[in-house]
Amino acid sequence: MPSAPHLSKSCVVQEAGRIFLPNRLEAAFHGLEDESVEYSWPETLAYQLKNVFVTGDQGSIFFSNGSLFSVCPTRTKQYPRKVRRPISILARRVKAPIFHLTGRNFENRGHFTLNHLPRLAAAGGAGAVADRRILTAPGHSHWQRELLGLFGCPSDLITEGGHGTYLVDDLLYIPQLAGGLAPPKYYQDLRAAALNRISDLGCSAGAPRLSSNPIYVSRADAPNRRILNEAALVASLNQQFFGGRLRIVTLRGMALADQVRTFAKASLIIGPMGQGMTNVLFASGVPVVILDPGHEPSPGGWSACFRDLALLSENPCLRLLSGTEEDGGKNYEFPEVRLNLMMSRLLREFLSH
Repeated sequence: MPSAPHLSKSCVVQEAGRIFLPNRLEAAFHGLEDESVEYSWPETLAYQLKNVFVTGDQGSIFFSNGSLFSVCPTRTKQYPRKVRRPISILARRVKAPIFHLTGRNFENRGHFTLNHLPRLAAAGGAGAVADRRILTAPGHSHWQRELLGLFGCPSDLITEGGHGTYLVDDLLYIPQLAGGLAPPKYYQDLRAAALNRISDLGCSAGAPRLSSNPIYVSRADAPNRRILNEAALVASLNQQFFGGRLRIVTLRGMALADQVRTFAKASLIIGPMGQGMTNVLFASGVPVVILDPGHEPSPGGWSACFRDLALLSENPCLRLLSGTEEDGGKNYEFPEVRLNLMMSRLLREFLSH
């Protein structure tokens, strides 16, 4: 019989901190007073838990008295109906030591890369947890294994969880390192690991001219947050500014290595806010243009997170606003004339070199 459930120990794996990122391109284009953005993160602890229940695809953690172990900043955003309570009589016991790598938004590649992979990095990387199985959510191992492998995690360490209840003898848990983006060093390490791996395949980062390899990151196949007139918009951009060289990139079905290579070799990245923009992490020194609905750049939310991610990789970033509102599915139209005028000004006044 397992012993009583308890918190064995905890330790600090990430000190609180903040930096200021230069945001000169967006400030100059939109006439903002502040040319920098604050990027901060809280202190984060790692917890070693003994004999606890782990439930559902999000891996909720419970003690035997029914109390939920809730230290992750995303728990405040989780719907109660999403929290599956343990059924102790049906629990499957797991004796092998486990590292917990599921949670809220596990099914989204962008969130998994930006929110969950840094948890593994904070533990010291795959090598530091080599004596543990890595617990991931059910139904997504085909792409999570690919992503984890790119960052050095052997496939045989990964255990795909289920929707029921597990009784885990020894669980190492690190919550998400922030409510939005994690501390910068984790993304810089992830970027370096990915580019080192892709360099073996002959990838050379960067491009000499803006017009040499521009890409447009499409969300045409996404369920929401789509630009409704995207096809006409991209055709107009291609004709007006890129002489037909603007490549439309749709990430569904694209191998991860090819995604890394595509963004590392891009000379200019344009596209609507969405998980595809996670890959700006793999570019460096490349202008990034994020298309957003509305009338003013948002100071927070994921639009600002993708801007910050671009800035972390030393990519000048600019968010361009459609001047239109979203519909019920968060889709919107971006007027062609408006975008062409803004792109003309951007290329003429800020990126002409």
